[in-house]
Amino acid sequence: MLLKLMRNPWFLFSFIGLTVLITLSFGYEAWLKHDEELVTILYDEDGVPYDSAPFEPSLQYPLGSDNLGENYLYRVIDGAKYTVALAAIISFAQMVLSFFGGFLLYLSPRKARLTADGLFDTLHYAPFAIFIYLLAGPVLDIFVWSYSVETRIIFPAIVIVLLSVPVLSNLIAKELEQIYKIEFIQNAPTLGGGVFHVFRKHVSRFLLPKMVVLFLQQISTVLIIFVHLGILEVFIGGSETYKMDERLENGVTVIITEAYTLSNEWGGLIGKYWSLYMAYPWLVFGPILGFSFVILMMNLLVHGLTQSLEIDPFVQKKQKRKNRLHKKTARQFDFTKI
Repeated sequence: MLLKLMRNPWFLFSFIGLTVLITLSFGYEAWLKHDEELVTILYDEDGVPYDSAPFEPSLQYPLGSDNLGENYLYRVIDGAKYTVALAAIISFAQMVLSFFGGFLLYLSPRKARLTADGLFDTLHYAPFAIFIYLLAGPVLDIFVWSYSVETRIIFPAIVIVLLSVPVLSNLIAKELEQIYKIEFIQNAPTLGGGVFHVFRKHVSRFLLPKMVVLFLQQISTVLIIFVHLGILEVFIGGSETYKMDERLENGVTVIITEAYTLSNEWGGLIGKYWSLYMAYPWLVFGPILGFSFVILMMNLLVHGLTQSLEIDPFVQKKQKRKNRLHKKTARQFDFTKI
């Protein structure tokens, strides 16, 4: 199967693209990070300043620079490992919980299953980003000063996982229902196969490939949620608030604070610079390009995987059409009984 995957151009191209990005991200400290003093003002030959950070995209700064003069491309590359890793961890937790939830849902009475099906299907149209923002808002925004960095990373991740489990559990229950309808799986217990034996030897061979595809699709879904939360100025990858200024207004001391992403996670970069979008759009376009690239690679990876495992509906239709043509050709040469 591995050789079959390596021969699929879509799978190979996306796998290489993701591998290069993650390798560059993990090698950021050794290969890309420099200790030289950052430049915040550019001078012409006469020593007259003509530009200040953040700088526009150029050959020296392909994605522009931030307000500290740091090459923004390096920050985007550095945040890739945290963004993809966090999305993968959340997706894996979703799949583990949804697997057990789907099995319990499949074993439940038919009336309860139909009720859950109708209820959970409505969640497909729910604005998950809004729900996450409302549930995690007190930790990430209102009372951010009273929670540790670990809590600010783990709590919203748990919220994302728990909101997605009902929908995924319903999908897995439907897959199990279709798999257990296969004739030889229905007859396996009559030949002495126990419940765990039937699942391990037969059901898992149909369910596992679809779980892998669903896992990769969930990574793309979680990344899209990160984009939405970034626009809402939510820092999923952890943040730290710093005091920027303090002034007296009407006898009241007003402290101006600003939150900074700790990991350069792309959603945090979008949230950090969203207020500067109109003046410096490249500060938002950089992480959005990163999200777009990873989501595209994930979709191509899923497409190549489904083609190679022949669980793509298009491939199945093509195979059925070939079978029909074969049967039609065979009927043309049937012998007539004399």
